[in-house]
Amino acid sequence: MTDERLTKTGRVSAAACAVLMAASVASGSVSPVAENHAIEQIQRYCAVSFRNAQIRRDEWADCTQETLAELLRRIPTESLPVAITQSGSEERRELNRSMWCAIQRHRRAHRHLQLEGEVRDDSRADVESSGELDELLSGAFGQLSDRQRQILTLWSQNWTVAEISDQMSMPAARVSDEKYKAIRKLRQQLDVTLPS
Repeated sequence: MTDERLTKTGRVSAAACAVLMAASVASGSVSPVAENHAIEQIQRYCAVSFRNAQIRRDEWADCTQETLAELLRRIPTESLPVAITQSGSEERRELNRSMWCAIQRHRRAHRHLQLEGEVRDDSRADVESSGELDELLSGAFGQLSDRQRQILTLWSQNWTVAEISDQMSMPAARVSDEKYKAIRKLRQQLDVTLPS
């Protein structure tokens, strides 16, 4: 399995990880036993981190696979034991970066599902069609300033506050504040518009 294929899929199974490592270690200096032990230790380390990040337990395996795939793009396979055993090493920093990327992708992916779920779970009997709901949302969105609309649009496309800050040439704190105000305005507008 090539790195190009890993990039296309974005995920790698545990079996694919083992095949990739076996292929890359054939001429390496680290034994397969040491690598398997390192992978097990990385999985435990990830599990603790995902628990602390409040990711659901049934999603830890996917996040761990994403972390391992990302880590294998960042460091050579023979450096896996260093990533888990030496806390101050560059390899450990790459492990933490890979894990953070997986956590952020996970959070971004669920943000849309939660928002959609909140609207549908909290739907009112008077809003019978999705056309009416779209009209209400459009009207609420129209109450925002141009800047707030642009920030929320970029944010809904999975841009981070830092990326939006760079794009709009604004301080990150200002972007965050405007995003907060826009969401608060939308909630207030929808509370007023939707019958209880």
